Amino acid sequence: MNKYESIKSLKGIGEKKETLFHKVGIFNIRDLINYFPWDYERRVLIENSDELTEGEKFVVKGTISSLPLEKRIRNNLKIIKFACRGSIGNFDVIWYNMPYVKNSIKKGNEYYFYGKINRKFGVITIESPDFNKDIGQIVFSEYTPKYSLTKGLGQKDFRNAVFSIFEDGYSEKEYLNTEILDEFELLQRDLALKMIHLPTCSKDILQARNRLVIDELLQVRAGFEYLKKFNVTDVKLDLTDEIIEKANRFIDSLPFKLTSGQENVIGEIYSDLKEAKRVNRLIQGDVGSGKTVVAVVLQYLFYLCGYQSVMMAPTEILATQHEKTLKKFLEPFGVRVALLKGKMKKQDKELVYKDIKNNSVDVLVGTHALIEPDLKFADLGLVITDEQHRFGVEQRKKLTAKGASPHMMVMSATPIPRTVSHVLYGDLDISTIDTLPVGRKEIKTHTLKRNKLEKLYGFLLNEVKNGRQAFIVCPEIELSDSGNFSAEDLYKELKSTYFNKINLGLVHGKMKNPEKEQAMGKFNSGEIDVLIATTVVEVGIDVPNASIMVVMDADRFGLATLHQLRGRVGRGNHESWCFLVSESDNEKTRERLKVLTESTDGFYIANKDFEMRGPGDYFGFKQHGLPDFALTDLARDLVQVKISERIFERLKEDGRTKIIENLIGSFKEKIHYLD
Repeated sequence: MNKYESIKSLKGIGEKKETLFHKVGIFNIRDLINYFPWDYERRVLIENSDELTEGEKFVVKGTISSLPLEKRIRNNLKIIKFACRGSIGNFDVIWYNMPYVKNSIKKGNEYYFYGKINRKFGVITIESPDFNKDIGQIVFSEYTPKYSLTKGLGQKDFRNAVFSIFEDGYSEKEYLNTEILDEFELLQRDLALKMIHLPTCSKDILQARNRLVIDELLQVRAGFEYLKKFNVTDVKLDLTDEIIEKANRFIDSLPFKLTSGQENVIGEIYSDLKEAKRVNRLIQGDVGSGKTVVAVVLQYLFYLCGYQSVMMAPTEILATQHEKTLKKFLEPFGVRVALLKGKMKKQDKELVYKDIKNNSVDVLVGTHALIEPDLKFADLGLVITDEQHRFGVEQRKKLTAKGASPHMMVMSATPIPRTVSHVLYGDLDISTIDTLPVGRKEIKTHTLKRNKLEKLYGFLLNEVKNGRQAFIVCPEIELSDSGNFSAEDLYKELKSTYFNKINLGLVHGKMKNPEKEQAMGKFNSGEIDVLIATTVVEVGIDVPNASIMVVMDADRFGLATLHQLRGRVGRGNHESWCFLVSESDNEKTRERLKVLTESTDGFYIANKDFEMRGPGDYFGFKQHGLPDFALTDLARDLVQVKISERIFERLKEDGRTKIIENLIGSFKEKIHYLD
């Protein structure tokens, strides 16, 4: 069987069904085989009523002993009921609003039924069961796969299509040698594919998944190896003694001393440049570790060497904040800084475009507007993206395409375990700022319930009287049916009650940019005492006088977001607090929030989040531009990540270039930005 054959070649799939398969991304045999179950049902045939557990699903065999009973319970609910007898005794099967069932079941015929078992008034009932005369159509395997499908495409249709492929002897050539398979206790790929779809026990599923996850990770690893071949640049910096001396004088002029972590990262980048190697680095550091200062030093160095720099931020608020910071540090040294935002007036944009093209701007900071095709640089040498988890590989590519392979630095305040970073950022070198500036205050963090809010508001008012400021963050903008706090409603409530004698501000994502910037400007200048907001204040807001962060319904946010929000305070010389308000009594939720009360170390928090998050795409691979993983879950597959790294190194050492090329081909098929 050719794996590139259309699925229409399979028995039972006509034009209508083919269209439905296309809707879930399945066009050929290979697509079908690599469309894995999202869950399994264990369908067990029960022969004795003593084996039944009420509320659980089972397979039972029975003979129809009555004609259908049709009954309307209420206007919108009608039932069809049949009486049956079988090895478990007498029982009823019931369907709701499915009148056509009566045409498929005949009195005196024997069927297998699969559904939830209930006992009502001493009678065993099975509600809305699957049914068939052939047990093989009900118990597809001991663990029956469940697929994520579209309306009109049934599980039975899908299972039958998969089953027919394996029945026809589908096979794929094994690319790993026996030595590797034995050493890492891996199934052959053929067997893994069959067992993921047709398992006979839970061990089959685990072993099959293990092998197929490693295949996925090997493809990504090979893809990054391919991307590194393009890691060359025509931007050569001549780091003479004079330029190094000027850069050092600039560093000495800063109103603070660099931390050892900042010095180490700058040293690593200098080494790349001295070796004429293209800088292609992820700079990760905790909230407040001083990543922006590293960026400023690099921008000045490139300015000295005659190159322009560009810095992209995910929000206009953060871009505006960066513009102010860069101007403060760089303009006294003759560096010309400009800002480009999406919602600027056309004439203002065109002026920035002209200045950039004419080399009248040395450093440009902005949002996604930076990747617009009309923007042309005179001589772009350095590209920096801030809050890297908000951007993807494709966006980085569009920005770097504006120069002759400029140097690239990406910054992230969302620390990730080193093992996983090879999967997410395999095309980048990684530098870590592992120290915080001297004098940075530790933020005291507490959890509390809503019934303590009055006391909290009193504490907050006292801080305001002492000259401090505070944030209150809500998960929603407007009141909804969820019962969660909303920024607009809390603003109205507090303005007319507890905080009617202080200056209250409001900022959220639906406000127009001038309104947002005005509110943030007033908060920065101290005209607003308490700012009620959504997560628009998560990154880039630097108000040293703010000493309190209150997060309402904190259980609605991830640990990384909560840690970022907490990082908005404690930036000055004042004692600071973070209060996490949550009504949740869920044990796992309370455990998650407890992590924040125990530590302010972003790396520790990121690792704990990994341990506790369980299944789920922690980083959102679409944001990274990587192909979606069908099975891999980085929150629980760290062992497979390590094994895939070892196997890939073995393939390189053994000179298996053809295998690596095939893996790269599989990687390239899944993404379009390499075309």
